[in-house]
Formats: sequence, structure tokens, C-alpha cells
Amino acid sequence: MDTAIKGEIKNIDSSLAEMGGMLPAVLRDLERYRDNHRFLLILSCSFAELLIGTLIEEHCTEGKQINANTRDFSFSARLTLLHEMKILPDIQFQRLNWLRKHRNDAAHKPDFAFTSGSMPSWGGEDHRTPQQLFSLCVNILGVLWNQYVELFREKLPIEEPMK
Repeated sequence: MDTAIKGEIKNIDSSLAEMGGMLPAVLRDLERYRDNHRFLLILSCSFAELLIGTLIEEHCTEGKQINANTRDFSFSARLTLLHEMKILPDIQFQRLNWLRKHRNDAAHKPDFAFTSGSMPSWGGEDHRTPQQLFSLCVNILGVLWNQYVELFREKLPIEEPMK
């Protein structure tokens, strides 16, 4: 089965970017910093962590305590917990872990450089170069958002633009 991500996202749709709420704000920032790989990875992973925290609170009896205790429940541990509970499919678990690993490198390595060799094989033909990292990050976040769109819209609402 071909699980490559198809289609490069070149820009965020202006009608979505003009809306209020968490998702449009993050997408605007991702687009603004599309050429800064370090910031792009940190911001993308931060938003993924917020979404994962929302899933933890929804599916775990002690979700608020799990999210508050980041010493014992790191992002990696929360991803693994949701994966073991069958809430995160294997492919999303793989992609979010890839994002987490590269975020850690971006955040903690002063000599961080994102190269073509950093791009994952599962990124497909449309995601082979560092210039396509923006599209890859938006795809990873978009798939997660869309899988749980009703929950995320309730907890992290998108607002109509002010007229």
C-alpha cells in the first residue's frame, strides 16, 4: 500500500487564513516562517502537541493530570499512549514521531541544519527537498486535525473573520 503524502501545499487558502481561532493562526505562522526550518519544526510540533493533549484529555480519565505532568508524560510518552490505545493509527504515530524527533534536533542542536537527507521516504515525490518542509508539516497537522475535526473544532474553535 502506497502511504506517501501526495500533493505539495504551496500556500494556505486565504479564506482559511483570514479566520480566527487556533488552526488559522498556526497556519498563518507556518506560512510566514516557511523558510526557517528550525522555527517551522518547533511551531509545527508545538501545535501537534496541543492536539495530542486535547486527545489525551478526551480519551483518558486522568487526561488533565497526564498533560500537566510533562516530566512523567513527555510528548513521546503521550504519543505512545494514544497509539497503544488505538487512537493514533500507525502511520500518524510514525509521522508525529518523525516531527517530534526533528523538533528536538531543531530546539537543542545549535548546529541544526535541515537537509534533503532529513526528509522522510514516506514524504513521497512531492516532499523530497527542505523547501517542501512547509508542505510536509501542514500535511501532517492537517491529517491529524481532519481525523478528529469535530473534537478539535469544539475544543479549539475556528471563528469567522471579523467584517
